[in-house]
Amino acid sequence: MAERRGPRTYHLARPDGVGFFRRWSARQAGVGLIGLFVALSALRLQGLVALRIAMVVAGTTVLGLGLGRSPGGEALIDLVVPFARFAWRQVRRRHLFVAPLSPLGGPAGAVPPFLGGLVLDDLDPVSLGRSGRRVGLIEDRSDATVALVLRVRGRGFTLADPEEKDARVGAFGQALADLCREQHPVVRISWTQWCAPAGTDEHRLWLDGAMRPDPHPEMVVAYEQVLERVAGRAQRIECLVTLSVAQARVKVAERHRGDRLAAAAERALEQAELFAAQLRRAELVVSGPLSAQQLARVLRNRLDPGQMSLLDARGRSLGDLAGLVSLHNAYPLVTEEARRHICCDAAVHRVLRVAEWPRGAVRSDWLRDLLATSGVTRSITVVYRPQSRRQSRFEVDSQASRTDGSIEEKLGKGHHVGASLRRASAAIEQIDDELEAGAGMQHFVGLVVVTATSTAELEQAAEQVTQVAANCGVELRCLDCRQGAGLVAALPLGRDVLEGRRA
Repeated sequence: MAERRGPRTYHLARPDGVGFFRRWSARQAGVGLIGLFVALSALRLQGLVALRIAMVVAGTTVLGLGLGRSPGGEALIDLVVPFARFAWRQVRRRHLFVAPLSPLGGPAGAVPPFLGGLVLDDLDPVSLGRSGRRVGLIEDRSDATVALVLRVRGRGFTLADPEEKDARVGAFGQALADLCREQHPVVRISWTQWCAPAGTDEHRLWLDGAMRPDPHPEMVVAYEQVLERVAGRAQRIECLVTLSVAQARVKVAERHRGDRLAAAAERALEQAELFAAQLRRAELVVSGPLSAQQLARVLRNRLDPGQMSLLDARGRSLGDLAGLVSLHNAYPLVTEEARRHICCDAAVHRVLRVAEWPRGAVRSDWLRDLLATSGVTRSITVVYRPQSRRQSRFEVDSQASRTDGSIEEKLGKGHHVGASLRRASAAIEQIDDELEAGAGMQHFVGLVVVTATSTAELEQAAEQVTQVAANCGVELRCLDCRQGAGLVAALPLGRDVLEGRRA
């Protein structure tokens, strides 16, 4: 009889460095050394006491900026530019945006500053020589990428047995690993799970039209009791996957007539079909790329969830015909960015970053409590940046050399080898084995957006989500002075984020 294997476990936390600089990046160390040099140089000067004091203060300040960290665990040097930009926006009052009034809700360029550079196009595949319905193409002019959005839903993952869960996770990991090739056109991929209290109003609207003229009175009463019981727990959940293709990595054929954007759009459609087929192997239900009107509706729901009931009351098809979710009507009319939140129309958002992933081994369903959080409106976004195997191999070899050197140095001096070095060595060996087996390496970052109707309600909801995440082993920190950039990165628009962790 074959021995039954237990559920597989996964390690998400990877050591970020080893040796003396394991807590600081090269930029931090460089800035810190400059500050130390300035401070020490002041001690060698003769006379000019005021100049010496000024140099010591300046050197100490630079040293603190280089090696210090904020209470949230971020490097202070990484916060200098965001804080300066935030202060400059406050001075120029660019933190406040009010769209101009017009019959169509403003021209196409009237979008909040944090959404600048993003263009939503209504693409007809027939123009590219392909069949199918029209799709929404997102062009990000800030980094010359185009993106498509797929709607995905699972099939009872939490109810599956451990072996089936591991098989599905493995299939999803294989879909990501296929993107880790040299000069692959897909440079980013993200999944976003959005959840909001739904109530029973939408279901009651459907019930009024579907109920037969002479329903059984006792059945109506019993059904009303069921609706009242589940009203507080009903949720509206949507999961979207966004693929971003770099225009620079796409070859322009003769049929494109020199139009690189058209070539990138065609390649994005091809990659979306291939990735959708890979996701179906993971037992996921995937629908084709969303249309421009569907994307507009998604943006309205995410940026101002309070208007969902109004859009539902108008009806989806009527809303499309009336321009309720047209491309011009997809963006908020008023936004105001503060240090710890951002307001969009009647909604208040707070963007939290994942500062720490679980350090211990976790099972495949470790995130279920956070994904199933009820009573609040929130979204969870994970952005992946595939890395070629050549780059991954070079990075792993460099880390292995530094780790082995640090361990040998400590052993040679008779010092104790700490847990951080031992964990780093074990993690590097595991990554090396995975790369040899054909796995790919991804840089990834996690964002959580909590939405409410007031700042007081936002504080309470953010505390609830933070506590649930902590129970899952995830530490969330507020993205100070970068709420706008964090919000657009958390939306299914394919916008890049600058920080990440290897996986």
